[in-house]
Amino acid sequence: MEGAFSPLIDIAWRRVFAGTHVLQDDSLLQLACRDDFDEGEDGMLLQPVTGPARALLSTALADRLQLRAQPRWTLAQLQQRLMTIGQRTHGADRVFHFPAATLAALPARPAPPHIRRLGPTDSAAFEVFQARASDKDLNAAWVELDHWQVFGAFDGEQLVAAGSLYPWALDSALADMGVLTLPEARGRGHARLLVQAMAVSAQAAGLQPQYRCQLDNIASILTAERSGLRAFADWDVILAAD
Repeated sequence: MEGAFSPLIDIAWRRVFAGTHVLQDDSLLQLACRDDFDEGEDGMLLQPVTGPARALLSTALADRLQLRAQPRWTLAQLQQRLMTIGQRTHGADRVFHFPAATLAALPARPAPPHIRRLGPTDSAAFEVFQARASDKDLNAAWVELDHWQVFGAFDGEQLVAAGSLYPWALDSALADMGVLTLPEARGRGHARLLVQAMAVSAQAAGLQPQYRCQLDNIASILTAERSGLRAFADWDVILAAD
């Protein structure tokens, strides 16, 4: 199907939401429980563009939600129930992936010379780049020189945009991407070229590139779409109760 994602992406997300026991599995919602969440987390929610929603909860949270009060839940009902008991979430990220055909075509368009892989010898340029970026942008993009793979866009000798790539989780088929462009260099296509270069590198390493951003980050959403990525799902983390 034109525009279809690789089946590896759905398989990877199924593994993320796999639980030790299943509470619901139908066309509306796949709901499971497990108890090995990271500190400060009590579950997660996924609303794909197509297909059933997914939820993974700690056993204690499932008990607090009194899920047995009704036989079937939708994601919207579950979200309302979380609000009712005062359970907060991080706030959803929109998750983007490349359609399989788009990703396969990227290696035929090599990155221009001002886009290249960064290494330890670029530490001085990277420090200057970070110093010129705002704390808000640095936190949102989370691009670090010691990440698995790091790429940069240069204007002469100056690093004006950077992106990093790292396997999303142990044994995952997904590689998360972050990208940051200095304000004065935006609108020139640097972020798009970095995303595409990172996607080619991820694919060469046997991983599916993944791009995430908050729903209100319109500039980042536009970067994803202009790079050839398409929305796969909205993903949210349920925070542990205080």
